[in-house]
Amino acid sequence: MKENLIARNRYLVYASLIVLFFVNYRLPTLSGYFNLTSPSMGVANVDFYAYYRGGQAYNLGKEPYAGTRDGQTYKYPPTMVPLYGMLAKMDYDSARHLWLAIYLSVFSLVLAWAIWSSPVHDRFPILALVCAMLLISYPFAYLIRQGQIDLLVGSLNFASLIAYMQRRKNISALLLALAALIKLNPVFLLITYVVFLRDWKYLIRFTAAICLLILISFLFVSPDWYRAYALEVLPAQTKSDPFAYNQTPLRFFAGDRYLPRLLTICGMGILVLFAWWSGKRQTAVSGTTTNDFQSPQSRFAIMAFFTINTAFTLLFSGYAWIMAYVWFILPLATLTPYLIRNSRWWTAAGMSLALLGTNSVVMEGVILNATNMLGATLCVIFLGATLVKPGAMLALRQSVRAS
Repeated sequence: MKENLIARNRYLVYASLIVLFFVNYRLPTLSGYFNLTSPSMGVANVDFYAYYRGGQAYNLGKEPYAGTRDGQTYKYPPTMVPLYGMLAKMDYDSARHLWLAIYLSVFSLVLAWAIWSSPVHDRFPILALVCAMLLISYPFAYLIRQGQIDLLVGSLNFASLIAYMQRRKNISALLLALAALIKLNPVFLLITYVVFLRDWKYLIRFTAAICLLILISFLFVSPDWYRAYALEVLPAQTKSDPFAYNQTPLRFFAGDRYLPRLLTICGMGILVLFAWWSGKRQTAVSGTTTNDFQSPQSRFAIMAFFTINTAFTLLFSGYAWIMAYVWFILPLATLTPYLIRNSRWWTAAGMSLALLGTNSVVMEGVILNATNMLGATLCVIFLGATLVKPGAMLALRQSVRAS
């Protein structure tokens, strides 16, 4: 008991120091990023500017996908347009400050839920790790600059996993459906629930949640907007962009009309096969099942595969701008305490590099222009090896038993 108290106080001190450093040094930097004006657009938070213009179109009764005279176009499902319409009734500066408060509040609530649902001895390490990643993360800083939606989406993704592990499956499906209707990519996270966890009924729950949310949205948006999104906007989003800030290997094939789409299909097909095989293998290797949410080892396995699923989603999407790599903050912070206590040294070392890679700056250079995607690749390699390598899982099981 005394040792636990000492460890808890130590982590509390570490977290307090990190928060203090964040407030004194990181916060002024982020404030400068937040207020940085784009030379080409003449406004700050240019991604939020697209949402704001979509909200203005909504308030005028126009389709948000028609574009604007300055070329800043809304490119997401129409589900969130009524919210942007409310924000567009305000002046732009007030709207972007409220938008910042919204997605940071959602992230904070999900972080609190993640900490509360974790074992007591992991709570302060998770808090300290999240604070540390917010301190160093370039994707987070760039997201603040752009006003992107990815922190909100990533928070909903992880909230869906927490709800599922607490056996609140309907809430989990509703949260994932909402994330998918905000930004389509989270639909690939169904692989974790349906294939790895072998919960085929979850697909029904998710489909019902999607239909319910779309029907509710019909009270505010025209059904034709969903058709316009599916037929006009979505096909363009399945391509890719060669710009270095697009942190997906598919950018190297951006000049080809069909290859990025083919690689997306192949990548997700490989993940489905790996999910089926590794989920089945868990019982044979570790002696536990993936539906035993009380076992520390099973919780680790589920979160590890969820992180792998997140990495595949970004690596095999046509567009994975650096801001999307904030999706890794909560999963990696939750996994790391398990890895420190239970994994082989090479897994801990590899995941340390993965953590640095997913939070690193992107610059010119052969390696530096691919740091985030390399970090995601290391997540796949080392977490995948930990899931399927008997020696690694046996070491994990023995250490859990010993504790």
